[in-house]
Amino acid sequence: MFNISIQTQDSVICVMPEGRLDTVNSSVFQEQLQSLTDQEEFLIIDFTECNYLSSSGIRSLITSAKKLGSRGGRLMLSALSPEVFQVIEMAGLHTVFSLFRDEPSAREEILRMRKSVKAVSEINIGGYLFQVQPLDHPNEPVLDWQNPGIAGYNELGFAVGIGSPAESLQENPDMRGLFTTIGNCAGFIPLKRKFNPEFRVVTDPVSGGIFIHQAHSFGTHPSVRVKPETPAGIRMDELMDSLFQIPRNTGLNKIRAMLIAGFNIEGPTITLCYDRVTETRNEISGASFTLNELTDVKKGETLMEFANRSLTIENIEGVNSIDLSLELANPLIWLFTAEETVDPASGRIQVEGADGSVPEPYIEYLARRLYTDSSRVVIKPLHGGFSAQTFQVESFDPDGRKLRPTVLKIANRALITREAEHCQKYALPYILNNSAMVLGTVFFCNTGALRYNFVGIGGEQTQLK
Repeated sequence: MFNISIQTQDSVICVMPEGRLDTVNSSVFQEQLQSLTDQEEFLIIDFTECNYLSSSGIRSLITSAKKLGSRGGRLMLSALSPEVFQVIEMAGLHTVFSLFRDEPSAREEILRMRKSVKAVSEINIGGYLFQVQPLDHPNEPVLDWQNPGIAGYNELGFAVGIGSPAESLQENPDMRGLFTTIGNCAGFIPLKRKFNPEFRVVTDPVSGGIFIHQAHSFGTHPSVRVKPETPAGIRMDELMDSLFQIPRNTGLNKIRAMLIAGFNIEGPTITLCYDRVTETRNEISGASFTLNELTDVKKGETLMEFANRSLTIENIEGVNSIDLSLELANPLIWLFTAEETVDPASGRIQVEGADGSVPEPYIEYLARRLYTDSSRVVIKPLHGGFSAQTFQVESFDPDGRKLRPTVLKIANRALITREAEHCQKYALPYILNNSAMVLGTVFFCNTGALRYNFVGIGGEQTQLK
C-alpha cells in the first residue's frame, strides 16, 4: 500500500511518501511533485515512512530538484533510512541533494533561506537606486600569496596579483605583470609595455598554472550581489566609490574584491578588481575582459558558472587594465568581503625534499596534482636514471598517517605517455600482485609525471634504489 500525505507548517510544504517508492508508484509520486513544484520554490520530502527508493523515484527527485533550482529554490530530503541513503549514495547524488536529519531541520533551513532573500536593501549610487542582496555564503578569508611558486587556477579562484603564465618549466620574466583569474580564465597584463596583454582559457582549472610572486585570492563564493533597481548607466569610478561605502550601510565586513558585469551594447565587460586599502586611500588593482556578448545570469546559476559561460575563448575580445572612465550599462556586481587574510600554505599539499629542501616549482606543482589524497609529500631523489627524474615518495594523509611508499617519475611528455600505456597494456595483465601499478599521470608543458605503486617496497626498513 502506497500513500502520499502532505503537511504545511510555517508556509513550508512537506511531502511524506508512505510505503515503497518503486517503479509502479513513482508515476503517482511524480504527478504529485509536478503540481507542487509548479507553485512552490522550496519543498521537503520526508522519508520517515518510506524505506525503498527505485531508480524511477530518483528520476522524480532529480526532475523536481532541477525545476526548483531554476527558480532559485531547493528540494530538501529528510529522515532517510540507511537503505534509501545507500541508493542515493550509489547514484552519486548524496552530494547533490540537500539532506537533513529530520523534517524540522529542513524546515528551519528553508525559513533561514527565505529570510536571507528578504534581506534585500536599497542604496543610492550616482543618483540611481541599487538592490543589495546578501548571498547564502559564509565569508571566506582572503588568501595572501607571498611565496614564489606555481599555483593552479583551481587554487586561485577569483584572484588578482603579480605573476605570469606557467607555460614552461622556468618563468619568462618578460611576461611578468598583473594577472587576474576568474574560474577557467586568466588575464595577463605585462609590466613591460612592449608586450601586449594576453588571456588564457583552460578546459580544466587544475591544468592551468601561474607563476605567482604576490597575489590575493578571494575564494569562489561572493558575499553580496548588487544590481540596479531600474535600467541605469554609471561610470566605473562612481560605481566603485559608492560600493566601498556599502559596509557602513549594511553592517557587512570589509569589501576585498568585486566582480562587475557591464552589459554595454558597444562592448560588454567583466571586471575583477581588488581593493588595496592604504593609510590614505583605496588603490584599485585588477583587469577588464571585453566580450562579444554578455547575457544575464540564469536562474539558479552561480557566479562561477556565469563567469565560465561568459569567459570563453570564442567570446573574449581582449583584456586590459581597468578603465575608470568607462560608462557601464545596467551593471551587475558581486562583492567579496572578509575580515582576515590567511597564508594559503595552510590549505595546500606540502611538498618538501627529504633533506628539508624546497623542490623546483614545477616538481611541486606536478606532485600536488598527483598526490591529491595527501596533505604532506616528502620526495627523495633516486639515482641511476638518464631519461627521467625518479623519486621515492613518502606521503601522509590529512590526519598525518603515513601512506604506502610510492615512486614519482618525471620525464618528457612522450616518455611518460608511452610508459603509462605500456604498463597498462603489457605489465598489468600478467602481474597478478599489481606490484607496479600506475596510480596517476599528469602533464605540464612538455613534461609529464607518473605515480607508481610498488607493493614490494612497503615497510619501515625499505631501501629502494
